[in-house]
Amino acid sequence: MSKRILDGDVAVQGDVQAGGSFGNIASEVQAEKNAALNSWTNHFEVNTAVDRSSWFDVCWSPLLGLFAAVATHGGTTGGYKRVATSPDGENWTRYTTPTGGSYRGICWSPELRIFCAVGTGANEKVITSTNGTTWTPVTVDTSPYPGFQAVCWSPELGIFCAVGYGTIYTSPDGSTWTDQGITAYDWEAICWSPELGIFCAVTGSDIGISSDGVNWSFSTPGFSFGINGIAWSPKKGFCICGNLCYFAVSADGTSWTERKSLEFSNTIRTFQKVVWIPELGVFAACAQDYTNEAVGTSPDGVYWVPHNTYPTNVASIVYPSYGIAWSPSLGRVCVTNNEDYRGSVLLSGKADFAAAIARGLS
Repeated sequence: MSKRILDGDVAVQGDVQAGGSFGNIASEVQAEKNAALNSWTNHFEVNTAVDRSSWFDVCWSPLLGLFAAVATHGGTTGGYKRVATSPDGENWTRYTTPTGGSYRGICWSPELRIFCAVGTGANEKVITSTNGTTWTPVTVDTSPYPGFQAVCWSPELGIFCAVGYGTIYTSPDGSTWTDQGITAYDWEAICWSPELGIFCAVTGSDIGISSDGVNWSFSTPGFSFGINGIAWSPKKGFCICGNLCYFAVSADGTSWTERKSLEFSNTIRTFQKVVWIPELGVFAACAQDYTNEAVGTSPDGVYWVPHNTYPTNVASIVYPSYGIAWSPSLGRVCVTNNEDYRGSVLLSGKADFAAAIARGLS
């Protein structure tokens, strides 16, 4: 009998053997999810007292089997080391970046097989890498604006789209960038919806939509909160996270519904970034300024489950969470932290679905 998991739902092919049932399997898989998301460890203590870095974003490369994190500050001993990679989320290696840029966003392009990181700074605001070890600087003149906050890749269009302070730029390869001449907004985050064929970018209060990265339409939904992050789910649509435990959802990027999440013990926290995890069937968002409940998950972006993120392997506090990524092959969530150049990584427990299905069949 073969078995598989698709988008967080358990599908068993063939007859269920005696002693097991679909209900048992579903229950075991859900328990596996909960256990993984409520068991966290702290890593990345390679930062020293004199050479700390603020790790602002992180992504996963399935091809390379690597997390890659980028930093906004610190890492100046022996050259600027504002990129770090890890095959498991536990053991990290820092690499020298070409300049003292302040890197704030990173993504992976499966088609080009490269990481692309963006940020602000006087010189190179973009760096790319095919292996996570050697990084190539790209000079992008965004003057008079300081640079970029976020970047994402569209496989269907074959372009990166980077957004920031008064800037929207596109690139087919990460090396040649085109200014789209949109200077009226200070963008915080961006994502791509393959199903709708649109980019959706957010400022603290505004929404931008584009089918090509060149022509944009803008709206101001009038949210009760400041926007920080956005993600797309083919099942549930767009999800926005923001200040004061507010979230908002939309099926099309135009009509939005907001809700203040009262599920968290402290409802004034700020959520920085949100991602969709298809294997778990949930959105996951990371919060700033709190040690416990630094991560919440939601199957619909509306109602959220706080998770106990206090690390089990250290007694010290964990610093604000700014980046979040999921590794399907590891079955783990990685959250990067920063405050006053004290960088660390929170790593969830491992979701072992094969073991969960075996328990359900036993």
